Amino acid sequence: MSTFVDNNTVVPDEEITDAEIISEEIISTELEPIADLTNTAPNIPENDDQKAQLQTMIKRMKAREAFKLKKAKLKLAPKLKKRRAKDKVAKATKKKNRK
Repeated sequence: MSTFVDNNTVVPDEEITDAEIISEEIISTELEPIADLTNTAPNIPENDDQKAQLQTMIKRMKAREAFKLKKAKLKLAPKLKKRRAKDKVAKATKKKNRK
């Protein structure tokens, strides 16, 4: 089974890391309110210039959220690598002690 990471990118489940799973959860929780704002805006501008301004503002908000997410993901990656390395050592030690 595979998972969609971006719109066009498909990644097998074996290659998905904890950071990506966390990032998908953050995206789903943090970007939904932005989408709700765009769909149910009470003051829908009638002028094309105002609509364009609103769309660029929404794009900037989404880009800012994506940047924050990417930054958090990069910050989290070394910790996950260390944890996985510790888990591998612990697993090898357990196997060694059983024999």
